[in-house]
Amino acid sequence: MTNNDTYFFEGGSEGAKHVNMDDPYCANLRKHYLKQQRDMMFSLKGMLFISAPKDPF
Repeated sequence: MTNNDTYFFEGGSEGAKHVNMDDPYCANLRKHYLKQQRDMMFSLKGMLFISAPKDPF
């Protein structure tokens, strides 16, 4: 089941920020993430997942 709430953000006084998604994770975070998945014996092959909370923290 999905929620039909709609959100729009213009960035306030600083404007919206855009992030290059060619390499969205820092190299250090990626290294630790991949080590953890190997330690837990997960096999990731060309998969992408995104986790986005509904509300700000």
